[in-house]
Amino acid sequence: MKVINILKIDSIRISNILSYEDEIVDFSDYNVIVGTNVSGKTNILRILKFLIQYDRRSSFLKYNGQSLDQLTLNDKMRFDKTKPSFITIQFSLSKQELKLVLEL
Repeated sequence: MKVINILKIDSIRISNILSYEDEIVDFSDYNVIVGTNVSGKTNILRILKFLIQYDRRSSFLKYNGQSLDQLTLNDKMRFDKTKPSFITIQFSLSKQELKLVLEL
């Protein structure tokens, strides 16, 4: 299996996770997360950590989309326990990275 380094996340859409009902977080080359108390700064980091830890436990990055409902997501992480949760990550690939992804 080839390892692909995704160099740049453009945005993350977070739906029904922690304090996020449905939000899009945009990223640039360098990012500083600022905001008032209890505005969700730490929750962005928790969500990224959750995804990184999951990726280490399985082959999450297969570029075919996967619902967080298929992962181990306990109810305390859901904004609304009656609705599905999901994260959509939009990222940029170099031509070389794109070629590697298409070969998978």
